[in-house]
Amino acid sequence: MYYYIFEQTKKKRVARTYEKIKDQLTDLGITGEIVTPSPARTTEELTAIGLQKGYSTIVGVGSSQHINKIASQLEGQKAVLGVIPLTSSTVSQMIGVSDIKSACEALRFRKLEEIDLVLIEPNKYYLTQAEIHITKPQELYFELGSLVVGRGYFTDLTITHDLNFYLDNTKTQGAGLGNFWGWLWGKKKSSNNFSHFHSRRIKIETVEPLPIIVNGEVVAKTPAVFHLKQKALKLIVARSKLAQGDLT
Repeated sequence: MYYYIFEQTKKKRVARTYEKIKDQLTDLGITGEIVTPSPARTTEELTAIGLQKGYSTIVGVGSSQHINKIASQLEGQKAVLGVIPLTSSTVSQMIGVSDIKSACEALRFRKLEEIDLVLIEPNKYYLTQAEIHITKPQELYFELGSLVVGRGYFTDLTITHDLNFYLDNTKTQGAGLGNFWGWLWGKKKSSNNFSHFHSRRIKIETVEPLPIIVNGEVVAKTPAVFHLKQKALKLIVARSKLAQGDLT
């Protein structure tokens, strides 16, 4: 059985899109219970209710922010996550769809892929990516696993759902992290101010607390520790994505 959580909207255009999605689901024979968040029930609470009712497939319909909230509640659960993104995004790329119709069709065939999530201690999970963006370079200290890597200046930081860690300094202050990384692993840097790392655990500290943003929402502040939770979530993806072994 499908349990659909439609993101709340006041926009007429989005409301019309929702009606088209419902018609599409009916045509495909995959209708189910439909709920919408409100001041009385948050997205997280509605997800918990769906789990309590024993639904095997919980579907998020809406923005990446909305879908991420649902995914966070399904970590370690038996229920499967389905998604109908309203726009092209990281989420649509993850499931291998190009539009709403193909997203609905993917739900019908229910092909599953186990994907990673990231935990920001103590209790914040995300499906997409976490970001920090600042205008003036600030010094960053970080650790990868149990290895103390070092420090450098940055203006932009991104940590993906599989714990790829990207740092960039778009200003001239500081020497960046590329030199240190190249020395540590014997690799050539792509630029003096850009670095790419990967680990199952990342700890970051900044001189001043900085907001960590996921899909436009502040979910934590530095200092922070990120942990990779491998195969933490079952996600419905397009058949073409499984066939090709990559995003479509």
